[in-house]
Amino acid sequence: MKKKLTIELSSNLDYEGMVVDINYNSTTLVSINYDKGIHNMEMEFFPSGIGKEKVLLSIHEFSGILKEAEQLALKCFKEDQ
Repeated sequence: MKKKLTIELSSNLDYEGMVVDINYNSTTLVSINYDKGIHNMEMEFFPSGIGKEKVLLSIHEFSGILKEAEQLALKCFKEDQ
């Protein structure tokens, strides 16, 4: 079974705006929020969500999905304005 990275838009009550999650096999790995503005977006990591499983990712694949997630967060930020 191939491990997959996906992006999901969600609403988290801890943040004012939407949150963009990067998931690894349907488990949240990173949440991106823009509460401090688009030039100060933050990433929250959830390493415990994957348990003891080792995660080995291609830098190219991860940087690509991170860029996609950033673009989605920017779009949401603009829509919130």
